[in-house]
Amino acid sequence: MRGRTPSIKSLFRGRLVAAGIVVVLAAACAQFVHSAALLREAVRQRLTVTAELSAAQIADFIAHHQAAVSLCAARHTLEPDGRRALFELRERFPAFLTVLAADAEGRILHGEPQLRADGEAPFRWAGHAVADRDYFRVPMRTGRPYVSDVFVGRGYGDDPIIALSAPVFDARGRVNGIVEGSIASPAFAAARAEAMARRGMALLVLDRRGRVVYATRDLRLRALQTVALPPPPADPTALGELPDVYAPGEGAHFASARTGFGWTVVVLEPVERLNGELRLNAFNLLFPGLLALIAAVWAASALAGRLAQPIRTLALRMREYAFDGEGNGHLPLPSAPAEIRDLTDAFNRMGQRLSESYETLRSALVEKNRLGDELTRTVQEREEVIAERTAALRRANSELRALSATDALTGCSNYRGFVQAMAMLWQRAGDEYQTVTAFMCDIDRFKRYNDALGHPAGDACLRRVAAALRGVMQLGEDVVARVGGEEFAVLVRGLDRAQARAVAHRLHDAVGALQMPHPDGGTVSISVGWAQVEPAEGGVPEDLVAAADAALYRAKEAGRDRVAE
Repeated sequence: MRGRTPSIKSLFRGRLVAAGIVVVLAAACAQFVHSAALLREAVRQRLTVTAELSAAQIADFIAHHQAAVSLCAARHTLEPDGRRALFELRERFPAFLTVLAADAEGRILHGEPQLRADGEAPFRWAGHAVADRDYFRVPMRTGRPYVSDVFVGRGYGDDPIIALSAPVFDARGRVNGIVEGSIASPAFAAARAEAMARRGMALLVLDRRGRVVYATRDLRLRALQTVALPPPPADPTALGELPDVYAPGEGAHFASARTGFGWTVVVLEPVERLNGELRLNAFNLLFPGLLALIAAVWAASALAGRLAQPIRTLALRMREYAFDGEGNGHLPLPSAPAEIRDLTDAFNRMGQRLSESYETLRSALVEKNRLGDELTRTVQEREEVIAERTAALRRANSELRALSATDALTGCSNYRGFVQAMAMLWQRAGDEYQTVTAFMCDIDRFKRYNDALGHPAGDACLRRVAAALRGVMQLGEDVVARVGGEEFAVLVRGLDRAQARAVAHRLHDAVGALQMPHPDGGTVSISVGWAQVEPAEGGVPEDLVAAADAALYRAKEAGRDRVAE
């Protein structure tokens, strides 16, 4: 028994549905892949810029408080009245939980606050020692300020903290103790994290050993927990992913940036956020296509019905002709039935409708291409804006680094800038077989000048002396730095000993020429000690600075207001 032959309507509808599904899925997939790539790049750019900005803000906070600790260390905090300096430091910088001063053996001499965290029981600083802490040992060994990793304090609460410490130098330039300030880990990151949380992002800060300094509350991470970040993807445009960071099975995309003192700042965004946007995009792409397919099937069914009716009518008429017997069953062409003409007219009308549909479709495709071009231009403009903002951020970071190496009072390099300049000058002199000469200049009886005339006059004196020293050197590659309260250092390369001796005397005479009266009689003068080495012959910069300091000491011992080598 022969099966039922499908009708024109069912065949036409089935083929149209199959072809429509293929076209809709292919177009949706292509558009989805393109939009997914754009979304991923936008997420990567957002995370990268936010991570760099967050790292810059945290580094600025730490540098600001580190400078305050260094300034406090320069105020002879180990003296009996040093507790006042610690009190003022904590009053002006409330982020410090505690501040202390310890001698060269690590014994605590002074500390603030005087009461425990409950505000009732006194906090006894005497008898405690910090010799086992990195924030004591590193400044004592290197003579430089130090930012610690995260640790748990003792004696004043058990919250995770970080320590900022700076060495205290005696009159001979030797380290004889430290000043340290402790900051609770949320103090420098909580406000930034709250602002990021409103944008659906989380903040994670890791120290040099990969331990958590700060983590947003919704992360499954706690302070002091060690976190191993995955290696960066081989594809620079790919997104880094950290698994199970929000909850088991709930990972995050992340970008990281490092601070100048070795910490890593990580900005995270839930993976589900991007997946949700991708699902919404897929729905937005498929839904209009499905609606168009349903409409096309409905229109095709109606059109097939209108096409099948004239054909059935024509078939009936042909059967009538076959059974009629005239002309041996052949259809006489000169007298073709009217239904065939109706069918021809129907085809013509259908052709016209198809042409109109094609024109509509062509116009829709032109509009789609126009919208696509606009989207491409918009993306390019956004990329240019991102590039401009990234460049502005880099310039801001460069300006911050320059400010962190400059003494705010005199405009000279500070100790940090002096160390950086010494490293570069030492390398260049070694490569070119030149000498490096260090001049250490100390204002004679400056403490007496400052006590008699007041700090504003002392600051003015420091600025005039700094200007006189810079005037002698005329800068260029030469470096003039303020390395202590009234002590300046000058670095020059390429001088022989006769030229170096002449420069030392010009520095000495330039300050004398200022003719600034001193309260004890006479005028303000400086003592100059200098030393010279050739880096290509070996040695380290610290040896040169130590030799110049020793010469300065000899000049002081010989009666001040003179040059020694």
